[in-house]
Amino acid sequence: MLKRFKVKVTGIVQGVGFRPFVFRLASELGLSGYVMNASGSVEIEIEGEEQKLHFFVERLRREAPPLSKIASVEVYEVEPLFENSFRIVCSETASQPRPVIPPDVALCPDCLRELNDPKDRRFLYPFINCTNCGPRFTIIFRLPYDRPNTTMARFKMCELCEYEYHNPKDRRFHAQPNACPACGPRVWLSDEQGKVICSETEKAVRLAGELLAKGYIIAIKGLGGFHIACDARNQESVKKLRMRKCRPAKPFAIMCRDENELTKVVEVEEWEMNLLRSPQSPIVLLPHKEGSGIAPNVAPNNLYQGVMLPYTPLHVVLMRYSPSVLVMTSGNISDEPICFRNEEAIKRLSGIVDFFLFHDRDIHIPCDDSVVRPMAGEAVVIRRSRGYVPTSFELPRHLPAPALAVGADLKNTFCIAQDNWAVLSQHIGDVENFETCEYMRHAINHLCNLLGVEPAVSICDMHPRYHTTQLAKEYCEISFPVQHHYAHVLSCMVEHGVYEPVIGVAFDGTGYGIDGTIWGGEILLCELNGFKRLGHLKQMPLAGGEAAIRKPIRLAFAYAWEMLGERVFTLGGLESLVERLSSDERRIIPLQVARRLNSPMNTSMGRLFDAVSALLGICDVSTYEGQAAVELEMAATPAWDIDVKPLRFNMYWEKGSIVLDHRPTLLHLIELLSCGEDRRQLAARFHVTVIEMIVNACQELRSLTGVNKVALTGGVFQNKLLLEGSIDKLEQLGFDVLWHHQVPPNDGGIALGQMAALALADAKLLTRAIISKTFQTSPASRVKSA
Repeated sequence: MLKRFKVKVTGIVQGVGFRPFVFRLASELGLSGYVMNASGSVEIEIEGEEQKLHFFVERLRREAPPLSKIASVEVYEVEPLFENSFRIVCSETASQPRPVIPPDVALCPDCLRELNDPKDRRFLYPFINCTNCGPRFTIIFRLPYDRPNTTMARFKMCELCEYEYHNPKDRRFHAQPNACPACGPRVWLSDEQGKVICSETEKAVRLAGELLAKGYIIAIKGLGGFHIACDARNQESVKKLRMRKCRPAKPFAIMCRDENELTKVVEVEEWEMNLLRSPQSPIVLLPHKEGSGIAPNVAPNNLYQGVMLPYTPLHVVLMRYSPSVLVMTSGNISDEPICFRNEEAIKRLSGIVDFFLFHDRDIHIPCDDSVVRPMAGEAVVIRRSRGYVPTSFELPRHLPAPALAVGADLKNTFCIAQDNWAVLSQHIGDVENFETCEYMRHAINHLCNLLGVEPAVSICDMHPRYHTTQLAKEYCEISFPVQHHYAHVLSCMVEHGVYEPVIGVAFDGTGYGIDGTIWGGEILLCELNGFKRLGHLKQMPLAGGEAAIRKPIRLAFAYAWEMLGERVFTLGGLESLVERLSSDERRIIPLQVARRLNSPMNTSMGRLFDAVSALLGICDVSTYEGQAAVELEMAATPAWDIDVKPLRFNMYWEKGSIVLDHRPTLLHLIELLSCGEDRRQLAARFHVTVIEMIVNACQELRSLTGVNKVALTGGVFQNKLLLEGSIDKLEQLGFDVLWHHQVPPNDGGIALGQMAALALADAKLLTRAIISKTFQTSPASRVKSA
């Protein structure tokens, strides 16, 4: 019996080859009807024998394209129209777009094969793409994802490309960036002032590769912005780049020509290689190999190397002629956003690079490379951007109104949400200057327009001096704060879809506490209606405030003075620390600590790692965020043994909270330093001590509350030794442990946690606040007494 079904498919189903897949499947089964892109979904009507219709729906779910992600399939029976063919129709204009924007996708194997085939018409064409790969998010103006709504609109396809684009049986059917050398974007090479040197695409790319081999530094326009590249085995080139970019120590990422070259540079397991080959193609942090020839100043004082494979055809073609391993770092001046427009790049990068490799496919919105670190047998996203954005997350409850969460000031991302879905933005960076604030505004406006969302309420951090706190008030009259570490824990819970009570271990650098002090070593009992602070690190003075963060040796000396007073000048084990301080610092820091002058009290685990790093003589000055802690981990790694004996520490209850007292730990380190114990061994023992603190506190709180789930979150848990050691010990004791995979454990995940706090807040209170526009505070920022 002839029947007709209407099928609505939601999820990541646009820009991923879903319509041609539906066309081929319907044609194979002899069904009539149509398929089209609708607002945030794909709409299908199929007509034929009932058995075949059910078979079609079954295979639709089972055989969907690899880049798609089906969220739901709704099927309704409608009246037959007695059609005799199946067709693909034009997209419906989106009235209320949903978060189904496809992310940018790395070069696929089919396009790579054609790119390297001298007989193919796209041989060595730097913009080859198909339905399974190429730019998406970075070129879209608006939904639906069709060519006129992208930066490819100005490139009129030639007859051959037009035929491919309209042929449902072709791999390039409705591939919106489809192009070839005859009709598509082109590449040219310019000098540092922007004067064109070579205007022919193939010759320009070849010449750029040859110049890199000669030691020059080149800015290369890529998929989501500019990279700055140089030969990774040329120590002088890397040194010159560091000097020009004002980046003395932070590791550079590198790109290897192919998998064979990559295995010469780093230790890599097959599952990690699969990450590098994946459609996301992130930078992956892997142990470097001795004898690789990589210049030591690419990643100084680091046992790991951030590596990636060529993920665009331009990279592949360039590396035919360039050195086999290139530094590929973000195209910006340190602390500024990535450049993505040609004119802007000339203005901002001309003092850093010798040449520019430009192209004329405009980037509508920039998107930096994503960074992943393999830990505990899983990929942990450290920086979530290209390839991962803008896929959405499900919230625990529906929101009463559309919302904007602005995140934190460091490693910023923001979040746009409506109903029960939330889209976390690409990496914005540190919102500490005018340029990054403007970039953030541009990105917020773009994503809101793309999703068709006008936020009625904003969520921000509790810190009153954060730039993002002020930005939240620009966008919405109603704005409320969420405590920093509660947002950290919630982001981990949302990722795992867990909304029962958890013990949240939130360790990071700094976060504004509800008592007005600096938090950062927190253990929270998180529930749907708020949190209780049930544990924290012992408070210590942050002598000099920001100066102590930039110069950890000040922190180490202040902590020592707080415990020992004048004895710091005579006690064995501290001689080297005191000598490395200036006479002014030796005089001023004790006054600051004694009188609490510009010395806010803090419970930060990140600052404790900094202080220990300086105490052991590993890192006195941090030139990038987290440097002292990173180098402490690197020092501990060669001596690592989870069963090594921990240092001394105390744990006791005070005012309803567990206090993790690390003063005995520091005194024990000083004692062992005076005995000449190896610093690497002491670094390892410190890591084990922190793990013991976590385990002991969680056991105590499980006995008190009955809660068995533990969420490990915050930037400190980017530390591989700490994360893996904590998971191992906790799981041995029967805890159910959550840690981050798709959402960064650092402040890059804060915005998602802020949005979850809004979803979990009292809906009636929020609705009244939105109507009256008199919202003053947030239930999510309140803390119950233990």
